[in-house]
Amino acid sequence: MPSEPQKPAPEPILAVDPVDQAPRIPLTSLLRTRLIILVGLAIVPVAGLVCLRAWMDHQDSRQQVIESLNRFVSQAPKEHHRTLESARQLLSTVAQMERWRSPTNRPYNLAFLSNLLALHETYVDLGAVDSQGRVISSARGLQPGTVLSNASWFQKAQVEQGLCLGDIRPGGSVRRPMLEVAFPILDKTNGSFQGAIYGALDLGWIRSLPSDSTLPGYASIAAVDNQHRLVLQHPTPDQSSSASAYGASFGWDQAVWKISGDGIHERRDSAGIDRLYAFATLVGDENDPELRVAVSLPASAAFAAARQTLWLNMGLLLLATLCSCLLAWIGADRTFLRNIRPLLRVARELHQGNTAARTGLAHQGGELQQLAAAVDEMAESLEKRVAERQQTEGRLRSLNRDLEQRIAERTVELERSNRELEEFAYAASHDLQEPLRMISGHLQLLERRYKDQLGDDAREYIHFAVDGAQRMDQLILDLLAYSRVSTQSQPAVKVDLDESLALAQSNLTLRIQEANAHLTSERMPAAMGDKLQLALVFQNLIGNAIKFRKPGTSPRIEITCVPAPENPGAFWRVEVRDNGIGIDKEHFDRIFQIFQRLHTREEHPGTGIGLAICKRIVERHGGRIWVESTPGEVTSFFFTLPKASKDA
Repeated sequence: MPSEPQKPAPEPILAVDPVDQAPRIPLTSLLRTRLIILVGLAIVPVAGLVCLRAWMDHQDSRQQVIESLNRFVSQAPKEHHRTLESARQLLSTVAQMERWRSPTNRPYNLAFLSNLLALHETYVDLGAVDSQGRVISSARGLQPGTVLSNASWFQKAQVEQGLCLGDIRPGGSVRRPMLEVAFPILDKTNGSFQGAIYGALDLGWIRSLPSDSTLPGYASIAAVDNQHRLVLQHPTPDQSSSASAYGASFGWDQAVWKISGDGIHERRDSAGIDRLYAFATLVGDENDPELRVAVSLPASAAFAAARQTLWLNMGLLLLATLCSCLLAWIGADRTFLRNIRPLLRVARELHQGNTAARTGLAHQGGELQQLAAAVDEMAESLEKRVAERQQTEGRLRSLNRDLEQRIAERTVELERSNRELEEFAYAASHDLQEPLRMISGHLQLLERRYKDQLGDDAREYIHFAVDGAQRMDQLILDLLAYSRVSTQSQPAVKVDLDESLALAQSNLTLRIQEANAHLTSERMPAAMGDKLQLALVFQNLIGNAIKFRKPGTSPRIEITCVPAPENPGAFWRVEVRDNGIGIDKEHFDRIFQIFQRLHTREEHPGTGIGLAICKRIVERHGGRIWVESTPGEVTSFFFTLPKASKDA
């Protein structure tokens, strides 16, 4: 009995390897990172509240600034009106005095006006002129007789009977800004114009408006006349700076004064700074003002307190966030990861086959301890199952060895029985041929010698007996051919299929000529097999195509060879196609069985073993054979053969 080949020992199911290092986890997948992200997400609403609070503070600051500007806008005209009303009362009172009508009082008028100027600080100058505009007396030293008839206030006083407003004089680096006013001196009897009392009101009171209206200290105030001349500006510009440079530094440029209408306006100045402006008309109409006063506030400074509060809150929030993240990073390690790492270690060791791994954590406590208990129980259960499986596999391997040994013994015995059976069949077939030839020969001899003495029935019986013996002899020959497929086969070698096909055509030359058959074939490749047996396959298939041809039609047989579609790299697929009578689909499997016939011997002679031999040869070569047919039109037999290797 042949010895059983040794097989490599199976690998052990358990492979306990130490866990050296945990696999590197991306930073974004760390539990601590995710906890920090959660902390950040929790702080987002707080940051939103801080931003909302900052926005509300910004709006409150804006509202406070606008309210201050509105107070200024409403306060400046009132203050100006009070100043004008005071001037009207004073000048009207002075204008009614008789001293201005008598030339003898002129030496005393100068002292009177000087005393009035000292008592009323809102005036820069006080004086009187006659009906021709000549100066009668002036507290600031104008010479008597100086003609002021071109002054706008004098021209207004000639036609008006109330307070007359004159020109506005800007204040330079030394002079103060002034508004000229006058009141006419009228004759008491007929009301004719006899002169005017004039004065110059100091506009410096405008500088006190920011503090009076609770405007921020960084507010800038300016007054401008109808010619866009800067009458007054506060804070006072540096002595080395020009008025225009000062105006630009506080947002006072020509474009600002082109803004029409009183009230609050927001725009960007020529320096690119966003500013809030509050306008008020002091003299003239709002749409055509002669004197306007305005306050300028840089928006950034106006809202500086709100921004400072915002940055302070954001800084505190950032500090709280960093502290929370640090606590989350440290706390996650001490609270969660210290208990999770043993679980990961056990999971990796179980993956590597170490079912004896345990977490070593307490089984009482929170969720992580309960998880550790579940993992340890799972590992223990897995260890028991692995041990049971190893025992079962050991028994199965023992049974497999016994079964393989029995199969090997049965295979050897079966091969020996098959060889003996094939040898017996060959010997029996060979030995049976001789008695059959003797029976057939003596019956034929009996028929020739006693032909005249035998009746018709006896000759017919002899004919039947001879025919049966001959058919029995042919059947024995076919059985011998069928058995020789295995007993007399040659080892597979590289075979040129063209040579096998040529050999088959040579054996069928006479039948091809008698049937006037047309056989065409392509260039055939090389395959692995037995040249003679492959020739027998071609011979049987071509012979069947000739045998089962349609009456009155010449057989046309086409033979092609292509790579097998199901395995083009290893097999060829050969097709033998004819135009014969065809085969019904229900008989496709039956025709490859031994001694199976679809026609009577009178229609088509034969023993029905040819296709069975083809099937046995093709399967011996590792291929398969099948048929496709349309009755009355075409029949194609296919079989596959292994390709010849390059080394064959």
